[in-house]
Amino acid sequence: MTLKRHIVIEPYRRLFDLRLVEIWNYRSLLFMLTWREITIRYQQTLLGVMWVIIQPIINIIIYSVVFGILLKAPSENYPYVIYLFPALIVWRLMGDGISRGSLSLTSNSSLIEKVYFPRLVIVIATIAAAMVDFFFALLVLLVVMLLYHIGLTSHLVFIPFYTLLAVITILTTCVWLAPLNIRYRDVTHILPFIVQISMYVSPILYPITLIPESLRWVYSLNPMTTVVQGFRWCLLADSAPPDLVPAVIGFIVTGIILVFGLVFFKRSELTFADNI
Repeated sequence: MTLKRHIVIEPYRRLFDLRLVEIWNYRSLLFMLTWREITIRYQQTLLGVMWVIIQPIINIIIYSVVFGILLKAPSENYPYVIYLFPALIVWRLMGDGISRGSLSLTSNSSLIEKVYFPRLVIVIATIAAAMVDFFFALLVLLVVMLLYHIGLTSHLVFIPFYTLLAVITILTTCVWLAPLNIRYRDVTHILPFIVQISMYVSPILYPITLIPESLRWVYSLNPMTTVVQGFRWCLLADSAPPDLVPAVIGFIVTGIILVFGLVFFKRSELTFADNI
């Protein structure tokens, strides 16, 4: 005798009725969608997954020539390539995660219209797929550091912590922009500008020491600033660590925005199939 599993769909009765346990119940779907995102990204390409390595290297070369050689940007006594690499791969993770996650619902419209499942699974799967590119780029960075004879430090143990902060920032942005993109397709057009601006308002191409001390604490409220500085500090021992107090304040605010973003996402979920 086979047991049939029934799913009962009930309306949300409380403001913070997020039902995040559903994500765990649909973990097999989450894995399948993540794998699909990875395979589709490099389907019908000559170099396949090699693009995961080629893309960050090309970016590094371009930015190193323009900012390191031509503009002679300061790099805290490290070779500019080494100083830029940690920040750039983090920015690529956050930029790709936000871009792909915010557009993930509209790109999966046929799936949303056909069957019930927690729609947040689509967003999380897209972010998880972007994480794969990040881990490959991180391995390339470690190889480049060895080539430049830059020793690894004990700060490496904090990399998972700063990676988690990056993922929280990405998810916070996506749970707001993904539902908005269903109703207002302007989000699709404005996203590239948001991602590009994030590079210049974060200490990626330059050290945070270039910012006046009187404004540095405001600058550090940006979660991306904390993540970028944190990764540099983990990999480059002499790099300036993140400012603790504004970083904590920034991520407390981000956490609050994430909670209300999840509420907004779950409430908007009821009309996804109608508006998409």
